[in-house]
Amino acid sequence: MKKTGIVILTIALIAAICGSFYVVNDKSKRANQKEKVLTEVQRITTKDLDKNYPQTPREVVKFYNRIVKCYYGMQYSDEELDVLTDQALKLFDDELAANNPKDTYKQSVTA
Repeated sequence: MKKTGIVILTIALIAAICGSFYVVNDKSKRANQKEKVLTEVQRITTKDLDKNYPQTPREVVKFYNRIVKCYYGMQYSDEELDVLTDQALKLFDDELAANNPKDTYKQSVTA
């Protein structure tokens, strides 16, 4: 009888440890998922165009359209506006970028 009680107590203790581990692990996964949610502005500003430039002209236009949607339809800070402007200018070819300096381009967007 004494051995049966010890076995049951051991099984209950193991179940409690496993249950508490599961609860803690699940909470940390949920916290990580909440932190990883980025706004569209943050997704655009964190993309490295030097390493991952769009492969086709169609993808370039799609990415530029995402930037334009952020300009006119989303909330952003002054720093994010500067980075959005830099990202847009990286999509331009040399001649277009030369004809649209950053200050002029930024003014046209904010006007």
